[in-house]
Amino acid sequence: MKLLNKTLISTAAALTVLFSGCGETTTDNSASSIVADDNIVTVERGPILGALVLDAKKNKAKDLGDGRYEFNTSIDYPIEVVGGYIDVNRNGSIDSGEVKNTVVLKAGSGKSVTLVSTLATDTEMRVMMEENFGLTLKDIETKLPSNNTEVEALSNEIYAMMIDQGIEDIEKIKLKLKEEGTVLEIKTKITEYEEDGRTVGEREEALIESLLNAPVISDLEVEEIELKLQERHDGRENDILEYLHDINLSAEQEVALQNAYLLQDVALDFLNDADIDAETKAEVEQKTLEAKEKLEALLTRYEIAIPTEMTAEMTAAVATLKAAILASSDRTEIRTMIENYLKTQFEAVIESMPESLRITFDHEMEMKMEMENEMENADDSDDSDDSDDEMNTTMEMEVEMEMTMLNGAS
Repeated sequence: MKLLNKTLISTAAALTVLFSGCGETTTDNSASSIVADDNIVTVERGPILGALVLDAKKNKAKDLGDGRYEFNTSIDYPIEVVGGYIDVNRNGSIDSGEVKNTVVLKAGSGKSVTLVSTLATDTEMRVMMEENFGLTLKDIETKLPSNNTEVEALSNEIYAMMIDQGIEDIEKIKLKLKEEGTVLEIKTKITEYEEDGRTVGEREEALIESLLNAPVISDLEVEEIELKLQERHDGRENDILEYLHDINLSAEQEVALQNAYLLQDVALDFLNDADIDAETKAEVEQKTLEAKEKLEALLTRYEIAIPTEMTAEMTAAVATLKAAILASSDRTEIRTMIENYLKTQFEAVIESMPESLRITFDHEMEMKMEMENEMENADDSDDSDDSDDEMNTTMEMEVEMEMTMLNGAS
């Protein structure tokens, strides 16, 4: 299951600690490689500035400007991109009339992250693009809309479909792209682009103007966006959720977020009845309250009502589970019951969430877990140092005693 399964948002981990009797810490011992051009990728719809760019290990790339991002370690694919702003006129900054990026971009390999590389993460679609448009895997890994007409035309057609339909996940338009009529439209655009004499930037500006639903940036937003871009460029962003632009959540998605919020109350309820030591209880309670606070901020941001009590269905399910837990003295059985319940609940939430929301939450919680592991490892190291000092002192005393005995014997 994805990271969000154990972090929506730490409830599963919290309850595992409650009933398994001990926590488990993992450590990443992989060595960082020397930063080189091999770790730089270009993200382009037009150039996308100020985006959250992550690799498979949730390493975050630094924004170098002009759509270029640098990882401080070797890249573990796939790459995922959330948020940011499309620099339509390609002047290196964001101006009024340009566009928020609401589409999740991906790349399974290479240094170009585009709508085409996103489509190519599906093998069938990659083959389709090569057969119909002559785009090889090498082209997909290296070409951009700004330097390849086929990539530009295909990117524009994909983007127009997604914006017109208000979707961010390219999975939802793959069937449309396979249609013969769509393929012919894209081939026609390629021919037009080769003959119309306009620059890539001019064509992109015309495309954005033609899309009535494009999330265009207003005059009032420009100053705030420039400030955010500077903070991200300097590595000073305060809240990872700021990468998310406004998302049109469905009624089902709103309910799913409310359920995720209520699950934190389930964890707190179990915590109050759990027979565990005070230190562990306080630690788990803190994690759960932090998760609840983050979800409350998200609900508030999207103007979703903060739920005050569980639905009758959830109340009954929790009561049944709680009774079963209290009736069992087998910790393994208890843990299995809890994990199965949470798995069912989380899967319903995860499946309904917009992809950008899942990716962003995954990254934030991964970073939080890494920081906690680093702190725990540092504490373990300090304890080890103290133990080594005690051992060294003991050995020195033993050697001194042996020398005294030897001297006395001589």
